[in-house]
Amino acid sequence: MMRNRIQKSVLKKLMVTSMVFVILAGLGMYYHFWTAYSQEQTKQDDLNFQIDQFWPRVQAGVPEPPANQEERLAVAQEKLEVQQNAFPIKINSMALMETLLDFAQTHQVNVSLQTRLFPAGFDDEFNCDLLQCSVKASGSLADLQAFICELEEGPIETLSLDRLNLSRSGQSWNADFNLNIYTRIPPSAIMSEET
Repeated sequence: MMRNRIQKSVLKKLMVTSMVFVILAGLGMYYHFWTAYSQEQTKQDDLNFQIDQFWPRVQAGVPEPPANQEERLAVAQEKLEVQQNAFPIKINSMALMETLLDFAQTHQVNVSLQTRLFPAGFDDEFNCDLLQCSVKASGSLADLQAFICELEEGPIETLSLDRLNLSRSGQSWNADFNLNIYTRIPPSAIMSEET
């Protein structure tokens, strides 16, 4: 019996010791996790403090959007569409010659034309052709001036006049010049050239 009591007593002590050890291990783990959490929370608080200090400077540097931003965007979009439509996709040299001859007839100017088409030589991302037309015109100075003004202010916005030479022959004036017209190469033409 005594032996039984001793065994129970040892068993009780062993259980109490085990319980104390488990409680101490749990407290140790709790302390370890609490310390790690506190350190991370301190770092987070420091970062939040830095953000709070810096944020007003960031907001001060960002202007408020204008009240009429939607209107301005719509106007800019319209201007963009006008400019995109102003750059012709492809100009037929025969149609150009007809237009020039109509302008010449309107202003009583005699013209002779010679056209040629070749790549404009820009970078690979901006593919376009240059339609160049050599023009020899004759008529009165006022008629030549009106003819040239109508060309420059006419429907083809990518038209530019180059190398204008004026000479007088009696009552008549002669003008020699080049017209340069840039046209975009249609994407389908680009794709067919690459294949």
